[in-house]
Amino acid sequence: MITIERAKLSLGVARNKRLWDVSAVGGAGASRQDPSQPRTRRNTYGGVQVVVPLGDMSTEQAEVTASVAVKTAELKFDDLRQQVESQTRDAVRNVEARWRQLEIAHRARDLTARKMGIEREKLRLGRSSNFQVLSFETDLRRAESARVNAMIDYLNAQTILDQQVGTTLDTWQISLDD
Repeated sequence: MITIERAKLSLGVARNKRLWDVSAVGGAGASRQDPSQPRTRRNTYGGVQVVVPLGDMSTEQAEVTASVAVKTAELKFDDLRQQVESQTRDAVRNVEARWRQLEIAHRARDLTARKMGIEREKLRLGRSSNFQVLSFETDLRRAESARVNAMIDYLNAQTILDQQVGTTLDTWQISLDD
């Protein structure tokens, strides 16, 4: 936005240079023709000076260049805005997908824990083997590890979104005191 404003100011300056210059001029001076004489001659003048830039292609070229710079800056700004919007949308979708994965990991861990509890009860009643219970404990550890990894992935996605939107300090409730 600052680049656009600078380019617009440069365009205004270039346009002003193409305008007619109407100036009031005046002056005064004193001179002595003979240094031995005490009398000085005074010269005063005043008037209007008009400068018309006819046929000066450099001012027109400067205006065209400044106009192109304004349009280029606006296009770059639009491109950057679209990139930011796209990256933000992607970050939001990523957070939503990671949240769903975290919910699935929670359910999988809960179901694995329930499965292991049932298998322990079966072992107590003599309907299962110790090997089967140990196998289900391994499954529970894997499910818990997957849940922790899903939580880490979700928090990382949330951090990326916070960086993209610029809300990291708000999310962590950090205030900067001047």
